[in-house]
Amino acid sequence: MSRFWHRLSRFAKDAKQSQEGQSMVSYVLLAALLACGATAGMSSTASGVNHAYTQIASDLASAIPTTVPAPAKSPKSPKTPKTPKKSKA
Repeated sequence: MSRFWHRLSRFAKDAKQSQEGQSMVSYVLLAALLACGATAGMSSTASGVNHAYTQIASDLASAIPTTVPAPAKSPKSPKTPKTPKKSKA
């Protein structure tokens, strides 16, 4: 792990001494600023979306009846007389 930190510090020293390193640092700072802004924006957007879905769920819950009505009774059809079976004799 110390090898990683050694290479990182050497990279930082080299970047500090060159003009390319200065512009790279400014790009990194700009990217970090954009990332923070995007995170804050997504947080507020997420809470707004959450509120909208909660409202939709409560509207749907109030629109659906809590008890199921009994099925409507259909009128009884007249019974047809049964025909007697013929017996074999």
